[in-house]
Amino acid sequence: PNKNSYSVDVEFTVGRDGRTTDAKVIETDAPKQLQKEALDEVNRYRAEPSAEPTRGRRRIEMTID
Repeated sequence: PNKNSYSVDVEFTVGRDGRTTDAKVIETDAPKQLQKEALDEVNRYRAEPSAEPTRGRRRIEMTID
């Protein structure tokens, strides 16, 4: 079967300024190129600034035509 839907679970830190850093793939069935795209997406993400840096986790779903 030709599978073309993938998910990438990414863990990251949201800093006091709301910037995302230290993104890393923790679980995935996606090829390396899609993992890189998922990390790039998370690294572009901006959250609300907070008093202390916090760890976050996000699942990114991807489908290839």
